[in-house]
Amino acid sequence: MLDNLLERLIQAFYIKGPAVKLIFKTDHILQSFYAKINIAYFSGLIPKAIYHDLKLICEIRNKFAHEVTANLDFNSIIISQRIDKCEIRPKTMDDIPEYKIKFILIVQQLIDHLCFFEHLLLNSKPTNIVESFKLNDWKWGEAALTKEQIAASYIKTRLKQRAFSP
Repeated sequence: MLDNLLERLIQAFYIKGPAVKLIFKTDHILQSFYAKINIAYFSGLIPKAIYHDLKLICEIRNKFAHEVTANLDFNSIIISQRIDKCEIRPKTMDDIPEYKIKFILIVQQLIDHLCFFEHLLLNSKPTNIVESFKLNDWKWGEAALTKEQIAASYIKTRLKQRAFSP
């Protein structure tokens, strides 16, 4: 569910189009839960505390999914330590002895926050640079530099570099 919510949040942030949906498909850059966590944080869609906790949840998920340990459960040291490191948690959670319930409470908090962020984004989406300056409407071919302009710019840049080098 968290994976799906992150995908929706990222899609709400990005430009609309079929190519955006493709980046979440198998063998693409945002297929994994971990990649979605990172891009959501690096895009400024989630705060550091949620980023921190989502990475811990991802680690817990991967432990259950990929490690072949007969007695792995929520009370195992390797899992319980990660649960205890989570920052987004109800204040009274430390009184709960069962780690599975703690995990569920943390995940529910994260779900609530991601839903709220998606709601904020959908209702007050800031325009991106392309939309702000109507860059898709520009005649880019007419704005291209000539070979002479490129050469002059290159020479000017090289001269500046030489002036500052020891």
